[in-house]
Amino acid sequence: MSTRCMIGLYENEEQAIETPDVLLYRHCDGYPGHPIDKDEYGILTDIVPFLRAFNSRRGLDDTMYLGAWLMWWLINGHVERLEEKDCLGHGICKPGRFHGDIEWYYRINGVECTIEVFRTPFDSTPKSWSRVETFNVADPVFDNFRTETAEEINK
Repeated sequence: MSTRCMIGLYENEEQAIETPDVLLYRHCDGYPGHPIDKDEYGILTDIVPFLRAFNSRRGLDDTMYLGAWLMWWLINGHVERLEEKDCLGHGICKPGRFHGDIEWYYRINGVECTIEVFRTPFDSTPKSWSRVETFNVADPVFDNFRTETAEEINK
């Protein structure tokens, strides 16, 4: 079965978890990856290089603009890995409409440049999710990620 996840974009960490500005959905490969489960691949491996590059050029607090480009980044990466090109597997959800079948939730706080990782039990609400870890986008633990992708963004 696919590992589904959602990514919520928040202007700052003061916003309630139930009220993201932007809510994105990923149908598969939504597990965290390094450094949480030591896997080379995962959502953090996919999005941190993008977030670093985007933050250096524009900042992460314009959540609507960030959300549009992050969705493009996720779909583009998905299409590059497939032999049969499609744009399935990703979506934009109405803020606050959390899917009941997600296993992971990633909260990106723009002003603070942090990512909070939550484990989400099946058919649960945000109040019952458990925070696994919080990272700053600039955290050195991400320094060995695929930085060539971040450099491509900065061109």
